[in-house]
Amino acid sequence: MVLKIWLAIGLALTVAMIIILMGIMNQARFTVILYRTIFSIGIFASCGYIIGMVCETRFLPYAKKLLETDVNNQYDNEMKTIDEEEASIDIDPEHLTEEQKEAEFAPFTTDNLKHVVSPPNS
Repeated sequence: MVLKIWLAIGLALTVAMIIILMGIMNQARFTVILYRTIFSIGIFASCGYIIGMVCETRFLPYAKKLLETDVNNQYDNEMKTIDEEEASIDIDPEHLTEEQKEAEFAPFTTDNLKHVVSPPNS
């Protein structure tokens, strides 16, 4: 519904601007420019609405289907690369440094808060 309205308004305003500009350039009377503009707005707004309706009924379902498959394919590709990266990560104890081997999990407690350095401006 929105596509039809925006297309009709955009087409009608574009044609109206061209009609007004050409009328001024050709030194037409104000009444001539006015009735040509009103008549053109009516015709081209109707044409824009009809074109929008055709696009929504014919091409929008195809475009949605195409976008859904594209998004699904992209998601599948991302998941494959993530799985490949996770599979390629191997933790060998031989490559770890001594600090990493000896490091133990230490939860953040009030005793550990003393070791946190605060920024100088706080």
